[in-house]
Amino acid sequence: MPQTGLDRKQFWNDKILTWESERYEQHGPPASFMERFAKKFGGVNERLEIAKRIMLPNVRGKRVVELGCGSGLLAESLIEAGAASVHGIDIAETAIKHAQERIKAKGLSDKVSFAAGEVGHRQRFDADFVFSLGLLDWLTWEEVENIFRASNGGDFLHSFSENQKSIWVPIHKVYVYIKYARKNKNYVIRYDDAEELRRLAAKHTDKKLSIYRNKKMRFGAFITTLPV
Repeated sequence: MPQTGLDRKQFWNDKILTWESERYEQHGPPASFMERFAKKFGGVNERLEIAKRIMLPNVRGKRVVELGCGSGLLAESLIEAGAASVHGIDIAETAIKHAQERIKAKGLSDKVSFAAGEVGHRQRFDADFVFSLGLLDWLTWEEVENIFRASNGGDFLHSFSENQKSIWVPIHKVYVYIKYARKNKNYVIRYDDAEELRRLAAKHTDKKLSIYRNKKMRFGAFITTLPV
């Protein structure tokens, strides 16, 4: 199930910058035991590094769009790898403001831009390559399909939480219940079937589709048209 009934904009406005700091920043450990555990064993940092290894050799000269970009932590790496431009879209205005300030300070505003808004109902992404990390889990099935449609036959890479037999799935369920669901009844844990997602994507591209898994990402996986 998608996060039906949850105010996604408010949720991520309140959460995103703290979450990024706890997961990605290196300035000391997260405050709580639960967050230290999630950072060490959750696979989020590993997902980021694996995504970079897949994407960076394939973005030279391309217009890149990141959906659910947060504060756009990958923008600089993408430009350094030769991307013609990077545009990030996120529902959280707090994250977009932070991203815009950082990119302006680094003098990259001619190649990198960010905008606040929903991503699931766009008609078309002006891009050669579209990617997202941790976004699909939060969208309805109709929004997910529209993302494949709006990519207009271009390349893409999207992470998703896979419905698989893994010890990490029940651990994750316990974590998100304690952290979020017990405080918000509209927070629903979602895991997708990889082959169902592949069939949905195949309706909107003629490119070869791959499902990429790596045990370092725990129950996470990628669906992509890039070589893996």
